[in-house]
Amino acid sequence: MYKKYGIDIDGVLANFDQAMIKVMRKLGINLPDDFHPSDWNWGNANLPSDGMARAWAIIDATENFWESLTPTEDILTMATFFHEHADNDCDIYFITAREDSAGRSVRKQSENWLREYLGHPKQTINVLPSKSGMDKVDILHAMHVDCSIDDHTPTIVNAKTLKPNHRAYLLNKPWNQDGKFYSLKIVNSLKEFFEKEPV
Repeated sequence: MYKKYGIDIDGVLANFDQAMIKVMRKLGINLPDDFHPSDWNWGNANLPSDGMARAWAIIDATENFWESLTPTEDILTMATFFHEHADNDCDIYFITAREDSAGRSVRKQSENWLREYLGHPKQTINVLPSKSGMDKVDILHAMHVDCSIDDHTPTIVNAKTLKPNHRAYLLNKPWNQDGKFYSLKIVNSLKEFFEKEPV
């Protein structure tokens, strides 16, 4: 059976939290290199009330910000899987909730980043941007995606509504420990996800 996968980028393949730490330092908020937010509002960072808004303003003004992120360890698993299977026995859609920043479009920045860190594959790199994590379910439904992985708990809770035709997995991270309260499918790595959802 030809399978369709939906893969999130930030938090799964790209280290968004590390990029945000660098942005925070520009605001004079000095967080350690190994800092991880405990939630989506970075509550454990003790930010000023306007901290996140100011950080996003910097991101929006930074040319080609999304091309500057470093990859997670799971990028190696993704690269191997992509080279072996994409356009062969499955379609892979990279579904990301990113705002446009200065420079190239979100789609183009994301494609460029993936092309580099996936090892310049010959296969098609399909990036499908959404306005928010909650909008991703519309893309999953429209593209008839069989299974997806994301690090955003509300996204996975929303994607569960597509069952039995869709299987959504939450990638276990420090900032989404609330996922255990929603009876979600939780995996600790992209490798585990692909083992549960082989082609």
